Amino acid sequence: MKILLTVASTSIDHAPHRIRRAVKGGGVRRLHRGAYLDLEGLEPEKVSAETDHAARTYGVAHASSGVVSGVSAANLHGLPLLDHRLAGGVMLARPTRGTVTAGVVVRLSRLRDDEVMRMHGMRVTTLERTVRDLAEYLEPHEMLAVADAAMRQGFDPKLLPMKGRHSRIFRWLAEHASPRSESFAESWCRALIIEAGMPPPLLQVSVYDEQGRFIGRVDFAWPECGLILEFDGRVKYGAPVADGKKAADIVMREKQRERGLIDAGWFVSRGVWQTLSGEGRLLEQLRGDWRRAAKASSPIGTWKVEPLSIAPPKGWSHLFGAGADA
Repeated sequence: MKILLTVASTSIDHAPHRIRRAVKGGGVRRLHRGAYLDLEGLEPEKVSAETDHAARTYGVAHASSGVVSGVSAANLHGLPLLDHRLAGGVMLARPTRGTVTAGVVVRLSRLRDDEVMRMHGMRVTTLERTVRDLAEYLEPHEMLAVADAAMRQGFDPKLLPMKGRHSRIFRWLAEHASPRSESFAESWCRALIIEAGMPPPLLQVSVYDEQGRFIGRVDFAWPECGLILEFDGRVKYGAPVADGKKAADIVMREKQRERGLIDAGWFVSRGVWQTLSGEGRLLEQLRGDWRRAAKASSPIGTWKVEPLSIAPPKGWSHLFGAGADA
């Protein structure tokens, strides 16, 4: 995929009549005034919510005044958001309302120079300012996922304002956010556990058997009672994965791994998206599993909380072109 900006291009391929024809044919999609997304043969329904919003943000930013902010800035920074948050208009911050066009949401704000940076040729709120702004829109579990991911980029939640507007959620984030959380689902699970007053789990725990052989790294662990919580995600059986294998192969490896954990005396509980969104279902399950695990013998072998290798956030050079991630 690539973005076409007709105003900035002199290419005959970007001539308005050619683009209009491509739009009618379904191979190109209009993003904003003078901006289009060339799908390059990809089916429209396979464009992710993140990519769609990033493309619309790029189109708006090159045709409108203002600073990309809120959800739109978070997406460019690689912070995790639920799909429905990305379905709305592109968010811009301006000192005055000015002209507002379709597909744009303007928030009145006077930003300091140190709260704005340049990304992909656009003016965007900094990571810290973006996290602050998101407190206006997101639920606590979403904010924890954002703060966890921001910490993986070097953000310190203790720098958030601890007094004034949204200070309560900021203090909560400063206490509970962790760079060891590796997915939105893990953060959501943890938010539910924290809000329920349950003992906080250790994150990304490496488990070894009696002979010191590595069994696996688990999402959450409560070694005091031998309980492990794993989140299964939304992988569909039969779907291709990055290494060319099938999701069914992943399931088989996961079953073997779980067998090793059980043989080492751990009680393995599993969460899925449905238990996250269901009223109290995950907590009810966890409390029951906690009681069962506590009655069993302690696990054998060892466990460790080891340093993690943190991957950089998703870049946008594939969409915006070479040098876009600078």
